[in-house]
Amino acid sequence: NDANSSRPQTLSLWSKIIEPAGQRKHDKQMISRQRLLLWTACALVVLLVIGALVQVVRNLLWDLSYLLPPWLLGPVLLLTAGLIILMIYQVGWPWWKAFKRQNLETAQNNQRPLSPPSSRHQAAKQSLENIDRLLERLKD
Repeated sequence: NDANSSRPQTLSLWSKIIEPAGQRKHDKQMISRQRLLLWTACALVVLLVIGALVQVVRNLLWDLSYLLPPWLLGPVLLLTAGLIILMIYQVGWPWWKAFKRQNLETAQNNQRPLSPPSSRHQAAKQSLENIDRLLERLKD
């Protein structure tokens, strides 16, 4: 009788030991499946965008073929693409530099050189100021 009654306890003990490891393995599989699903979705979106761009170019070629002779179609498209890229560069590059400069200035303003405190009172005051600044960052 004692042998039969100890068996279910042993099984429940083993299930308690083995279950968390199995659960971790299941969680890892779920994470890898979710990651795979995310990458698959991203790949499909990229393919859709590429397909849409190709379709836009094909439609543009078709529409321009009514207005321009075939030998002029390619150079006109290349010149137009070059002008668009040049305009993006002329507007985007100064904006990007100003944005980086602004971020750099903000970062430099936030970093004050720390002078060593001359007294315990000053050290405590600096410590409280740093804690307040940290709390403000955490709130944002």
